[in-house]
Amino acid sequence: MSADIADAFDAWAREGAGARMEEAHEFAGKKVLDRISIGYDESFIDLGCGNGWATRYVAQKVPEIGLCVGVDLSAALIAEARKLSAAKYPVKFLVSPMEETPFGEAAFNHAFSMEAMYYTKDPLTAIKAAWRLLKAGGRFHLVIDYYKENPASAAWQADVPVKMHFLAADEWARLFKQAGFGGVGAERILDDRPIPPDVAFPWGGFKTRAALQDFRTGVGSLYLQGQKAELSHALDAVLERAKADVAKENERETARGSPKGESKKKRFGRS
Repeated sequence: MSADIADAFDAWAREGAGARMEEAHEFAGKKVLDRISIGYDESFIDLGCGNGWATRYVAQKVPEIGLCVGVDLSAALIAEARKLSAAKYPVKFLVSPMEETPFGEAAFNHAFSMEAMYYTKDPLTAIKAAWRLLKAGGRFHLVIDYYKENPASAAWQADVPVKMHFLAADEWARLFKQAGFGGVGAERILDDRPIPPDVAFPWGGFKTRAALQDFRTGVGSLYLQGQKAELSHALDAVLERAKADVAKENERETARGSPKGESKKKRFGRS
């Protein structure tokens, strides 16, 4: 992600965007977080954490968590997250693009991202980064409101000074699979709470009360999740070299006029 995106988020943070994003998205986010079973001494990372509300929520729910981390490109939002946490929770916050998070492969049991992935330069690269961070068997949970099946959200790009990726649910699911995730699933998170009468519009990207109500009860936030299998993409390069070595050996055997595998048998004293 480029510096201009970080600058845009820093400007939004100074205008109070952290609290507004928390207010707009915490209901759907917490419904998803409540489904994640996080055990003693396990680890959790929030990619694009904003003011850190989801990271703090997990730390409150699981105070014995081993490692609870939030990362965001915006230094201003991370400063806000650290201030709000203020040693009250066992959390860490880092300024970092989610694609370059400074942790090694298989560092976390659980990964989460809300309303951030579509801002990345290349969503597939970002999802692959989430895959890399997870331990085998770990799951990545993604929640977004900006997607094609939510037609009202198509207009949001005009109000945002950075490029956003407007994809359909099946396109997001395909990216999960391309990144290496299995058991990929997608569903909607609905919200039947009444909208308080004092909410002023436009609010959270919605220009009218009716539009927000229609979204909450009929469209909902898109929730995708996938699991990292036992095999690691870190081995891909090794496997590709091994395949290439085998192919070269077969080519040499063919050039010498030996049937495939014959010289190997002779090497071991078999006829």
